[in-house]
Amino acid sequence: MTDAVDLIGEQRRAECPELADALGAMEIFGRIQRVRRVYDRHFKKLSDTFGLNLGELDMIFTLRRSGPPYTLTAGAFAKAALGSPGAVTNRIDRLKGKGLVERVRESSDRRSVQIRLTRRGETLVTAQGDTALD
Repeated sequence: MTDAVDLIGEQRRAECPELADALGAMEIFGRIQRVRRVYDRHFKKLSDTFGLNLGELDMIFTLRRSGPPYTLTAGAFAKAALGSPGAVTNRIDRLKGKGLVERVRESSDRRSVQIRLTRRGETLVTAQGDTALD
């Protein structure tokens, strides 16, 4: 079975045979770009449906994946490559404003703040998860 990436590769080989060695890598990256576009379209649809941007979606899915009690520190989000500390803080603020997460201070160390998915957040993640699997 051939696709558009195969066709582009054949055309490049015919027109620029001197680039034949590099075309394999170019075809791999072409397919990666196509998969990324499909992924972006799918999550953009989810984002529009639920009124969250992709970064916010990623954060609430990450909280849900963490298991009960669906709690992580802001630092854990940054370590999970979900953005810079500033971006993570902004996303938390927006999610908190939408009632999807809450900040919880540790009783043993008041400096430590946990981010926890609210009931509303859990419900939304479940609905998104069902939609994401459609």
